[in-house]
Amino acid sequence: MSITPKWKRTQYRAVINWLTKYKPQPDSPILEQLRGCLEAFHHLCAVDAWEKAANLIRRGVPVTTSTVPLNSYEDIYLEEALHNQLGDFSYYREQIDLCGKLIGKVNNEVDAYTLSNLGNTYTCLKQYETAIEYHKQSLGIAAGIGDKWAAAAAIHNLSDAYRLLKQFDLAALLGMRSLYIFACIQSPEMETAMMTLSKIALEIGIEEYAEIIEEQLQVIKQEEGGEQAVVGLRQLLFET
Repeated sequence: MSITPKWKRTQYRAVINWLTKYKPQPDSPILEQLRGCLEAFHHLCAVDAWEKAANLIRRGVPVTTSTVPLNSYEDIYLEEALHNQLGDFSYYREQIDLCGKLIGKVNNEVDAYTLSNLGNTYTCLKQYETAIEYHKQSLGIAAGIGDKWAAAAAIHNLSDAYRLLKQFDLAALLGMRSLYIFACIQSPEMETAMMTLSKIALEIGIEEYAEIIEEQLQVIKQEEGGEQAVVGLRQLLFET
């Protein structure tokens, strides 16, 4: 079936051309290697094909580089999502533009993920207050739809932002809460949460850190299934 009107058909043809015919040189700048997928994304946005655009950037683009650890014998670097690749290579303006276009266009799940990504971008730019606002929005949406992983990720990201603002008590409390949720859903992100808590401990000293963690453990203990959870968390925090 033919796509109408003609201007929309032209946009879809451009999507196909960018994805299939654009062949950057292996030694071209990273952004040029990502260009085909980026341009296809913008053409999909032009016809309000938001879900297709969101799905497109969830895939990674193989790029040749000698500046990062390589993950295959083919000498390529492949991230799990295009917007993450932009951040990995410090293309923050393009990352903000990409994610900003999707907010409010697909569904709450995409919004939670996109807002979290924007928060991480602004953390990298050292604009921590802006990052915190995005992470709070992401947390609100994730909690509303019952996405425990996205909620834990948002809480962890908030913990990291507050750590960088040197608000260590709040950072430790949030870090502990994210670790608890990640542990409940058996997410490998537990390791990331523990790394952030370790950084906080180095900043404020073991005694103060232990006091904050103990207070949070007592809060968790009062929740349903909390006693058993606290046993596991103590092992993670103090016996590893």
